[in-house]
Amino acid sequence: MNVLWLDLRVFLLQVLILVGLHMLRFDLASGFRTGLRTGLQILLLFLPAAIFLRSTRSSQLMGGLRRVMPARIVFVIFTSFRFIPFFVREMEEIALMQRLRGAPISPRHLINPVNWRALFDCLFIPLLVRAIKTADETALSAEARGFRIQAVTEKHPEKRE
Repeated sequence: MNVLWLDLRVFLLQVLILVGLHMLRFDLASGFRTGLRTGLQILLLFLPAAIFLRSTRSSQLMGGLRRVMPARIVFVIFTSFRFIPFFVREMEEIALMQRLRGAPISPRHLINPVNWRALFDCLFIPLLVRAIKTADETALSAEARGFRIQAVTEKHPEKRE
């Protein structure tokens, strides 16, 4: 349940942002109601999927999808679903480490557009580096499981092992 909470925090933050934006656009009362309704609809749309992904074993998910799709497409879809919460946690970890170093990337600092460059330098660049590293590790894992990109080896025979 704790892991589910970690995944759903992003959606709760989205609800707060939607409520705030609706309150800015419309008057306070109707903006609050409309923003809350829209945010909760989005949350309720993704809640069953989040629970399903957290409560079902990976092998069961992939086995069920393999009945209707090719194995490579199933692998891509499955890995994409699994990496969304992973990268959210990675981003939070990087942000915490950078704030401990004194980087001005807290929400209070980001009100000032001068600090937006620090957000890019201190958060997005390290997250991109981790994403590339994770993609490389995932590619090695996929290759170990028998998934290979045939197009690369067919076009470039020198890359064959």
